[in-house]
Amino acid sequence: MLDAQLQKPATRTGAAVRSLLEDAIGVKPGEYTRSALFFLYLVVASAIYITGKTVRDTLFLSRYDISALPLMFIGYGLVSPIIGVLHGRVADRFGRGRLIVATSILSGLSYVGVWLVVRARHSWIYPTFYIWAEVIGSLFLTQFWTLANDYHTSRDAKRLFGIIGAGRVLGIVGCGWAISRTARAIGTENLILIVVAMMLLVIGLVGIIRLVLRPVNVEGPQEAQPLRPHPSAQTETSTMSSAYARLVAAIICVTFLVCTLADYQFKIIAKQVYTGDEMAAFFGTLYAVIGGFAFVLQFFFTGRILARFGLLVGLLIMPLCMLGSSAALVVAPVILVASALKFSDNAFQYSINEASCQLLYFPFPQAVKGKVRALMDGLVKPAAYALAGLVLLAAVPFVSTRALCLFTIPLVLGWIVLAWVVKGQYVLALSRTLRDRRLRHGHQSDEDSDLLARQSLIALVGEQDEETALFALEQLRRTAPTLLASQLGSLLANPRFRVRLAALAMVEESPSPALRPAIETALNDSPGGPLRAAAILAHCSLLGEEALDRVVPLMDSDDPEVAEAVMVGALKYCGLEGVLACGSRLHSLLHSSAEGDRVRAARILGRIGVRHFYRQLEPLFRDGSTRVRVAAARAAGLIV
Repeated sequence: MLDAQLQKPATRTGAAVRSLLEDAIGVKPGEYTRSALFFLYLVVASAIYITGKTVRDTLFLSRYDISALPLMFIGYGLVSPIIGVLHGRVADRFGRGRLIVATSILSGLSYVGVWLVVRARHSWIYPTFYIWAEVIGSLFLTQFWTLANDYHTSRDAKRLFGIIGAGRVLGIVGCGWAISRTARAIGTENLILIVVAMMLLVIGLVGIIRLVLRPVNVEGPQEAQPLRPHPSAQTETSTMSSAYARLVAAIICVTFLVCTLADYQFKIIAKQVYTGDEMAAFFGTLYAVIGGFAFVLQFFFTGRILARFGLLVGLLIMPLCMLGSSAALVVAPVILVASALKFSDNAFQYSINEASCQLLYFPFPQAVKGKVRALMDGLVKPAAYALAGLVLLAAVPFVSTRALCLFTIPLVLGWIVLAWVVKGQYVLALSRTLRDRRLRHGHQSDEDSDLLARQSLIALVGEQDEETALFALEQLRRTAPTLLASQLGSLLANPRFRVRLAALAMVEESPSPALRPAIETALNDSPGGPLRAAAILAHCSLLGEEALDRVVPLMDSDDPEVAEAVMVGALKYCGLEGVLACGSRLHSLLHSSAEGDRVRAARILGRIGVRHFYRQLEPLFRDGSTRVRVAAARAAGLIV
């Protein structure tokens, strides 16, 4: 018996943790094995990509002049779409698992061949491997998401892909740390064999997944769609060619154009400082630092930043940092500043910028969302790489690394302007999409409760338009109260009056000790009126009797709204001490000769909502004033 009682707190704690996991990241009991396997798979796939990228950069830059690098960008921009089309055709004819196993075997054999040719010192292998490593690394990531779609329903995917996707950042950290410690010991070229080993690990993971899990989408890579009317082809075409879709394509294109140019500048300076294994170790250390920062930013700050400041700030952080580091590179083209430029690229690209850009897809109708994303990933991104290569081919013979920044900076400024424009269109498109879904379904759709939708709503809370922010706040209150509770600290500092007011009301409903400093700040800083009244109620709800010393003196405030909030908060949340502190004042209002006082007393009793106070209303039903009787009737409705 005693053991059972001792286990109850642990059981409650475990239930609370499971509830937090389910609401915040979408993981439910029974899904941990599946999520863990796919998380680990993505860690390995990401490590294959980053390790291959590090090796190819080191080998190429150690043996070729940097002026050949633009040709590599163009080559990837041309080869990647071709491989994507061929892979798509093959994927439709073979099972996912078998295709991944075959790809891993063939890729592993090709990497072994690369290793043998590298050891033979044939110069042609370095540019070939530069493009091949990028293509293969991207292919492993693509195949991961394809297989993940087969083992998740559309609804499950929306809940779980956010946390599973964090494996990519963790893979960057892990392989960066490992490379920095092994490159000097075994040699950069031998890291190719480590990549081969990771490809074999992918085969093992896929085998385990196929053994212990059952696919839910067995007919192919496309998700099974709910039984609902599909938009016409004309609607899909109009969506794909809409102004908003063009803006999204433009911001993605300029993002990767600038990042590719910045990558070139970084590699120029890195080549001047490091060679061979030292370069690989440097790249590995830098990727580990970048990945660690991105991981912390993604899990602990991205949601709060989006909630506090909105999507625009999420889109602006990366270009603003790149603008600053590019300007610094003009003044001091040294490795430390070049590393800061690379840090501005990858650290934010894999965290808040990726999260913000993923939100840009949410306003698209579900029927075309996948096509839009495929278009951006399969065509726009490679086109940006190729365009960067063409720009560099034209500019490098005539300008220095420092002067190249003078070309990059205007592009970054254009990127910033695009972010402002796309943000405005995003709000309009998202509001229209959410409205259409509600009209179509007659209720909150499943899509509005997934992780991406929640992130979109969090971003909307930070928008300047109060109506949009309040709409998002209400949706989060209904669909993700625990997630909303984690954002209330930021919302209490929101510059918009009605958003702060709504946040204070939510704290009153669900008080949290962690919010005490924010509530006390709101109570002290609010000049009066609704904000101070709401802060008083939240303070009383949070602290109970402990709040009385702070709030009771405000009962004599000249602001009737503040004085009324003190009585409501004390009588509703502060127990016997609250009744002793404010009961006599309420009694005076109930028996006052002034009509306004009796109306106020009825309103206070209604706001308290405690049945024990119902008897105090009975004399007011017989009051000679119509206003008092109406107020008493309204209060009775709130109490009952």
